[in-house]
Amino acid sequence: MNVKLRPFGADAALRGAGNAPGAYPLIDRTYEISPSHLIASGFSITDSSWVVEIDYEDVSEYPLGVTFSAQQRVGVAIELSDPEGSESPQDAIQSLPVSAEMTRFSTLEVPVNTPSNPVIIKS
Repeated sequence: MNVKLRPFGADAALRGAGNAPGAYPLIDRTYEISPSHLIASGFSITDSSWVVEIDYEDVSEYPLGVTFSAQQRVGVAIELSDPEGSESPQDAIQSLPVSAEMTRFSTLEVPVNTPSNPVIIKS
């Protein structure tokens, strides 16, 4: 898994802090997006959209008879937090005029296809 956060459509991406805990490719990253940090990192502050890029690579074949849809391969949860602020970042975002134009993504829950009658091979 590879995750990049590009503010304002920039060519460069922000560096996130964190690691990949667990036995599967779970990535937990924290990004500092305060205006002072962005300016110190060489980014200009504009009203442009941010881009989250996520890519992955299959490292082995899935077990025979098991397939996964694209929605089951990669999932993203984004949480805004402001440990020093008195206002909820979620409320602040929702109160912006641009929030009415934000794209809200949703996916249908698709079950994993598993073989209904397992095949037993004896040698």
